[in-house]
Amino acid sequence: MAALLERADEWDALTAAVGAAGRSRGSVVLVSGEAGIGKTSLVRAFAEHVAGRARRFVGGCDDLLTARPLGPLRDAAAGSGGPLEAALRSGGDVFAAVVAELAGPRVTAVVVEDLHWADDATLDVLGYLARRIADLPAVLVLTYRDEAAATGHPVHRLLGSLVGRRVVRLPLRALSSGAVVGLAAGSDWDPQRLHALTGGNPFYVTEALAQPGSGVPVSVSDAVLARVARLGDDARAAVEQLSVVPTIVGFDLAHTLLGDRLDALAEAEERGIVTSRADGLTFRHELARQAVEQSLAPLRRRTLHRAVVAALHVEAAPDLARLVHHAAAADDGATVSRYAPLAGREAAAAGSHRQALAHFSAALRHGHRLADADLARLVDEHAWELYNAGRFTEALHGGERAVRLRRRSCPDGVDARPTGDAASSGAAVDSAVDGGATTGGGVTGGDATGGTPADGRDALAAALVRLSRHRFMAGDPDGADAAAAEAVALLDRPPEGSPSARAFAATYLGAIRALTGHPGPDLPDESTAYPLLRRARELATAAGRADLVALCRNYASLARPDLDDDARVAMLHDSLRTGLENGFYEIAARAYTNAAELCYRLHRLDELERCVTDGLAFTQERGFSSHAHNLAVHGALLALRRGEWTAAEAALRPGGAAAEPGMPNAAGPYGRLLARRSADTDPGLTEALLVGAWDTALRRRTVTELALAGTALAEWSWLADRRDRLEEVVRAWRPHAARPTAAPAWAEVLRYARRGGVAVPAGITTVPDEAQAELRGDRRGGVAVVEIPDGAGPWAAGLRGDWRAAAEGWARLGDPYERALELAESGEVGPTVEALHTLDDLGAAAAARHVRRRLRALGMTRVPRRRAASTRANPAGLTDRQLDVHALLAEGLTNAEIADRLVLSVRTVDSHVAAILDKLGVRTRREAAARLLSR
Repeated sequence: MAALLERADEWDALTAAVGAAGRSRGSVVLVSGEAGIGKTSLVRAFAEHVAGRARRFVGGCDDLLTARPLGPLRDAAAGSGGPLEAALRSGGDVFAAVVAELAGPRVTAVVVEDLHWADDATLDVLGYLARRIADLPAVLVLTYRDEAAATGHPVHRLLGSLVGRRVVRLPLRALSSGAVVGLAAGSDWDPQRLHALTGGNPFYVTEALAQPGSGVPVSVSDAVLARVARLGDDARAAVEQLSVVPTIVGFDLAHTLLGDRLDALAEAEERGIVTSRADGLTFRHELARQAVEQSLAPLRRRTLHRAVVAALHVEAAPDLARLVHHAAAADDGATVSRYAPLAGREAAAAGSHRQALAHFSAALRHGHRLADADLARLVDEHAWELYNAGRFTEALHGGERAVRLRRRSCPDGVDARPTGDAASSGAAVDSAVDGGATTGGGVTGGDATGGTPADGRDALAAALVRLSRHRFMAGDPDGADAAAAEAVALLDRPPEGSPSARAFAATYLGAIRALTGHPGPDLPDESTAYPLLRRARELATAAGRADLVALCRNYASLARPDLDDDARVAMLHDSLRTGLENGFYEIAARAYTNAAELCYRLHRLDELERCVTDGLAFTQERGFSSHAHNLAVHGALLALRRGEWTAAEAALRPGGAAAEPGMPNAAGPYGRLLARRSADTDPGLTEALLVGAWDTALRRRTVTELALAGTALAEWSWLADRRDRLEEVVRAWRPHAARPTAAPAWAEVLRYARRGGVAVPAGITTVPDEAQAELRGDRRGGVAVVEIPDGAGPWAAGLRGDWRAAAEGWARLGDPYERALELAESGEVGPTVEALHTLDDLGAAAAARHVRRRLRALGMTRVPRRRAASTRANPAGLTDRQLDVHALLAEGLTNAEIADRLVLSVRTVDSHVAAILDKLGVRTRREAAARLLSR
């Protein structure tokens, strides 16, 4: 503590965190600041200080070419013998293990340094722990450099998730001039000049003071090199050798590298250049190591890296990321081509997808050294990591090259193409796979064949399955179908492929047809989605592939034509439960995504809210970014339904939480919101956005995208009085109307068609009996009638022309906008004026323009203008439903009583109350009630 100048407040905060952890009130402590500011000195002293009353897990991230997957956690848990070390060794569930490790009874202090160099998997696990640490007897201390973690850096994914959690932030300040005066006492330095030159950076101050005299060092590097220059030849050579190894050099590696010269490092230790720790040798600061390494001539640096490569080769199980780092720096292509693919697979299996991509990219630079089969596997693995990074076009090109290579080693697979030309495709088969995408599709995690495929056809088939995914993401559903169909046909030919490979290919063919429909009207029934998935499930069961069984159940919920809504949702929940219980995390993420899509279409809004809340936490913690994106979109859609448009727009606008580049689902809803808020009669930009989303949806053919983009364009067409566009949407939606789960979206399109005066084309309508004809608004004489599809849900009453029942239904669901539109259909002044006020309060300028026109047609000569903010019933921008909840809250009712009164779920009322408190800027229900009474 004595050596830690001006760090008393930070020290007290750290020790207080340990004290709170002793009462099972864990917390996260973030120590930040520039390089050399003293982060390491503080947290290392802290770790030593708590040794008597807490277990210590200390690790750090390395400045390697590509970070080690879970490297700091492996270092921290080494030798502990607990669940975390066991999971890291065996490839088990690290997320559960880290929580079990810290569950007590002893307090545990976990220190992870230099988070700005962390790999994806480490960030995911630390984020998972940070969100659960509040109830653990533990403190998690994380250090990072401000300047190395600029906006957009992956570390911000973790930091952003900590908002609202128990977090202590300790930004370290530079030393004051008074502290520098004390340090400079007895030297030749003018303390004020020294403070001005160094900015009070502790490391720079001490380096400057270490120089003889009072010469002015140009930089930290100059100060460090001045120290090194005063060493003897052997000590200087040893220091230079160690300088090419980032962060820390274990004693075994140091001995192999230096031999008899190891003793010469005593001089460097005495001069404060290197430090000996229990786990090895390290420079006093990473800045010092970098200064020495960067001073070396390129040929000298290359030679020293080659020495490290040779030393690592001697180890029984060398750290792959370190080996690749040094081999790349040594220009050792043979070592890079041999070990970088292994390092990439290790990173992918851990969930470190950025690092996997970097390793595969490094290996491909030396791909000419590999045999065709090995190169095909590498190219395919690289393509899959490009896919995980959202670089879909590049991924497609890689997949095409991979299959061309696979075909060379599988001549009997060249003519196995039942549909289309799938000569270009690609896939690796034995790395963990994130199959997430905007529609929840993709291939399942794990090895398609149960191991490294010995059979060339198995490998080619797995490559085709991956190609199917790449083609789908590139907007080519027919090509995707052709590739998956070829994989199935290839493996079904005698001699058949392995049971696991056949199950894998059949599952994905069923999945792609569940998502996009089948490619042609002449396809036999047994080749449609549900029969394919039923067969795939039988194959998966026989092969012992529980993961594929769960995935088949997931997609069968969307493809089976004879299920009711409850059964569909139950099947998805069953797939989710299986995924969670068995560690099939990508399958669980996909189940969350598909369940959210289905619950939104079925207007099961309370279930949607639970799914989005739980699913977002799950997918964000485990790095399933594309699934998280789609769940964020559906969270925004839920806000849109509930009249919380400001929150929805913040998420959907470009750069928002739900508007991830390359992901199409946000465009339609965002354009829809823009259309609702604009009274412009010629909103060209909004039209372009919506038409682009619709064109994408038509190419990809998924029900989700057709529903989101088609209903959005239909609504805009009505708002903008564009009957031509509305007719186009109805015609294009028609072929998809009978697909499982499509009925509610089709009914919504029809509802806007009716509002816009567009009749459903002849030949696709259901003709009601005579008693219902007038109520339904049917027209005869050769003009098509209004269709009311089975499963139309809340749209049915509006399609029947029963505005009162429709408005009541939307009120129960909590959608003020749709309720207002139905009130406006009443043909009565009173309900229409009420609709106008609701639309004005929502900011729905475009629909309000329509309603004002309707009021004039009803003979109203003084149509109300939009009420001024000071005179509206909800000056804080509360929705109609929130106003209802607010009024009952003021009566003193509990949330359960409000839910009963308004026929809502308690969870929905909880959400409304939280939104009311936020909009009114108050903290308690009493304050909110007082605000109402004061108006």
